[in-house]
Amino acid sequence: MLERTRREQRLIMAPARRATAVGTAMATLTAQERRVAQLAADDLTNREIGARLRISDRTVGHHLSNVFAKLGLRSRRDLAAAGIVNGDDSGSVATPDELVHGRR
Repeated sequence: MLERTRREQRLIMAPARRATAVGTAMATLTAQERRVAQLAADDLTNREIGARLRISDRTVGHHLSNVFAKLGLRSRRDLAAAGIVNGDDSGSVATPDELVHGRR
C-alpha cells in the first residue's frame, strides 16, 4: 500500500519536476528563441512565426531546434504540454502548481 502511494505521488509530481527542470533551462534561451517557442506553443506554423517575427522559415526551424535541445524536448507538442511560456512574451514558465492543477 505504501509503495502504491509513493508511485502515485511520483506520477502526480512528474509534471512539476519537469516544469522545474524546464524552468531552469528557460534561462538559457535567447529572447528570440523564447518568442519562437511561445508562438510554436500557440500552434503557429514556421511560416506564420516567420511572418510575425520577420524572419525566414528556416531561421524559425533553427531556433526551434535550439529550444528543443536546450529544454530537453522533442516536439511542439512537448513544448505546449510543458506550458513553457506565458502569453505575455516574458518567457516565464508555468509554476509546478499550475502544471499539476492546470491553472495559469
